[in-house]
Amino acid sequence: MYSLKRYNREKTNRGNGIYENRLHSSWRKIRDARLNARITQEVLAEKTDLSITHISAIENASTGVSLQALTNIASELRISIDFLVFDSRHSNLVIESEIKNILSDCTDREAQVLLELLKASKEAVKRLK
Repeated sequence: MYSLKRYNREKTNRGNGIYENRLHSSWRKIRDARLNARITQEVLAEKTDLSITHISAIENASTGVSLQALTNIASELRISIDFLVFDSRHSNLVIESEIKNILSDCTDREAQVLLELLKASKEAVKRLK
């Protein structure tokens, strides 16, 4: 199993510090996405066929993770693997996922208000250019 932990270590060890160690950042993203989705480690473990201990170790960057496990986690949390492995924080897929998570527990009225605010914010940002 080629782990992302090893990948990140190899990237970190190359050259003059251009590559930062993204391991902790990647795993922090998993924890943040899980908390944002309002699910426990227990629920995530159950839905991804991993143990709670393994989920905890992944989130604390104290273990590697297989590509299959990472795929299952990303799918369950509705985030992209690119977002986890690379710093693609601003990709449309990631932004869309975050918006969906925000709207997931809103009433119809709350969602409509947020949509109108988003539209107004977009127009304001365009005017700043």
